[in-house]
Amino acid sequence: MFQKLIRKFGPCLLIATILATNFVTSTPRLAQAQTTNLALNKPTTSSANETAAFTPNLAVDGNTGTRWSSPFSDPQWIRIDLGTTMTINRVVLRWETAFGRAYQIQTSNNGTTWTTIFSTTTGNGAVDDLTGLSGSGRFIRMNGTARGTQWGYSLFEFEVFGAGGGATPTPTRTNTPGGPTATPTRTPTPNGTGPTAAQLLAKLSGCTQISNGLYRTDSGSTPTIPVCQKTGAVFWKADMDIDCDGQRTTQCNENTDCCFLPDTAFHTSNNQPLNAAVLPYVVVPSSSSIWNFQNFNIQGGAVVAVIFNNRVEYAVVGDTGPNEIIGEASYATANDLGIDPNPSTGGTNGVVTYLIFQGSRVNPIESHSAAVGLGQQLAQQFLNNN
Repeated sequence: MFQKLIRKFGPCLLIATILATNFVTSTPRLAQAQTTNLALNKPTTSSANETAAFTPNLAVDGNTGTRWSSPFSDPQWIRIDLGTTMTINRVVLRWETAFGRAYQIQTSNNGTTWTTIFSTTTGNGAVDDLTGLSGSGRFIRMNGTARGTQWGYSLFEFEVFGAGGGATPTPTRTNTPGGPTATPTRTPTPNGTGPTAAQLLAKLSGCTQISNGLYRTDSGSTPTIPVCQKTGAVFWKADMDIDCDGQRTTQCNENTDCCFLPDTAFHTSNNQPLNAAVLPYVVVPSSSSIWNFQNFNIQGGAVVAVIFNNRVEYAVVGDTGPNEIIGEASYATANDLGIDPNPSTGGTNGVVTYLIFQGSRVNPIESHSAAVGLGQQLAQQFLNNN
């Protein structure tokens, strides 16, 4: 069930109890490690980085909301300096959508001559928990030779275990995370690239209503929000509530969000729920007699220009919500727009404009850079056509 009926319509306490029963007591796929993560916060280098926002140190910071990402080419590598020679028996690679199809885990005593202790040509992403390894060295690297997607190689975490000191390993994404919410490091939509907020808003001063009625912004509020039509796009102006559903992260889980659901209406190219902490996405109302988004050539992955406080964030349609309420977006969307992303206390009552470009689709849906590129192009077309 993907609709946020709980947050909008019902007490969170009941749902929190249900979620606790269903998820907290379940057995995680990966047992809690008995050893320690030797790679945590160690010096790390890479062959190259996609941008300055995705540096290799982010793959060893213990935060699954940050990541290293390489350019979109082969080969690429990420290397960790463990500080002294270590015996290594286990490596955990927590991939973002951009994973390695073929890669090797290699060790070295000098950072130049490498010994392969694991190799695969059939990687499938998600979490690679490589146990039973036998190797030693001061340096260890993931050497990617064939990408699994059109993108680069991207790791949320590169964890190393064996003989030596360190810190407790990062919990798997299938476990319920604990601890305080941490803001993920991402690349927001650059300011000054593509049409400005003022240029887009100038085309949205009136409303040709296409919804059969009006939407509420919150449960119990008066319906006041219409869905409006422009050439090639639909839009509405509402508030922003925070959606944290999808993959469990430090920012989004049962502890930070009383109404957390571990799924989204639309999935990644690997058929995984979206990651609200890192992917800017928008929640559209579920189809009803008020309005059916699917009848207006809108689908999961459609590009949305979200406009607030003179800023434009390009997001995707990523989830569906209550059929009488409108105005909700992911943690990452709010964070990039300077809105408090806390799922319990965040959001804004200020006017947020949601502009969806009809017939558009980002592929893969989880690529924010693809959404930005396509969004800027469609936004310019929108200005030309309206």
